Amino acid sequence: MANLAATYWATAAGANSFSGLDLANAAKIDPNLEGDIWTIINAGTVVEPVTIKLCGGAPIGAAININKDATGDFPITVQGRNAGDTADALVTIDANDGAYDVFTLTTADFWVFNDIEAANNSEGFEVHGFEVTANADNVSFNRCKANHCAKGWSFGNGAVGAHLHDCVAEDNASTGFSGIRTNPSLLESCISRSNVTGFFQISVAVGCIANNNTGDGFGQCENLSHCTAYANGADGFVCVTNGRANWTDCISNSNTSDGFLVNDGWTFLTRCAAYGNGGSDINGSNYTGVDMITLTADPFIDAASEDFRLTVGSGGGDELRGVAHALIDGSTISYRDIGAVQHADVATTALRPGGLRPQLRG
Repeated sequence: MANLAATYWATAAGANSFSGLDLANAAKIDPNLEGDIWTIINAGTVVEPVTIKLCGGAPIGAAININKDATGDFPITVQGRNAGDTADALVTIDANDGAYDVFTLTTADFWVFNDIEAANNSEGFEVHGFEVTANADNVSFNRCKANHCAKGWSFGNGAVGAHLHDCVAEDNASTGFSGIRTNPSLLESCISRSNVTGFFQISVAVGCIANNNTGDGFGQCENLSHCTAYANGADGFVCVTNGRANWTDCISNSNTSDGFLVNDGWTFLTRCAAYGNGGSDINGSNYTGVDMITLTADPFIDAASEDFRLTVGSGGGDELRGVAHALIDGSTISYRDIGAVQHADVATTALRPGGLRPQLRG
């Protein structure tokens, strides 16, 4: 059996087919007559980093099952692009009214997915966008999107080492991002909008936004830093049942119910703020609050249009801008804003941790 190497191409030859991809007879995408499934089979040895490029302007109709481990030294990257190879273009894989999840990662250590949209536009809401089983570890998603599926991202209990950066889950029938709870895992600069629950049972999230979901923004998430919940149909942030959580530098604004619901387990709230929620800013007594921030005005420039930059004005954005973090000896080490979107200041003009770009794709 030949070894895997180099770059391979998958193009849309028809409504439901790939062509032109043969990973040296070691691992390949083959059609399965049942449900237009394409399977990357487990065979061969990865001897250098491999890239599979998906191209074509129209959505590629298929469901893709991955059953192939790579290694940390030699990962396998699935790279979306359009015919002109535009850097910011997403390639859409559409389940095409099928009964199978758009991507199923059965055995898929050290896979990387870039610039890909998982959708089910024909039927909708019956399959997951990215299904990651408990046996798929160290998987990375960058600039990807899940749309019109059941769950956007669904992780099995036990999958470790997941990293999601600059991803969007939108208009899914259940949760945008679910079950990414086994360390070490990280969600960074992700948006979950117009789903039911935005983020559910997430281990670590930094600089993420949950907005306009019909349920909770962040449900049972353990470690959150610089996250924003806005205009969700239930609570902004919900504590971990019978567990512990640490939420730092987060904003809960204009949610239908409570800003922070902390009536179970125990939650540490540090430099968090709430404003304009339909219930209480903080509901429950199972928490320790440190340097909590009180707002008397809306802190966002135009959150209804997803502009989560902070206002300039007393009682609102001014209370959250440029909060100084001090060393024990009193010297300041950084200036960062509360919430997901950071402004550039004189001290530091580069985006810092939690520095979500306002122009995230979607």
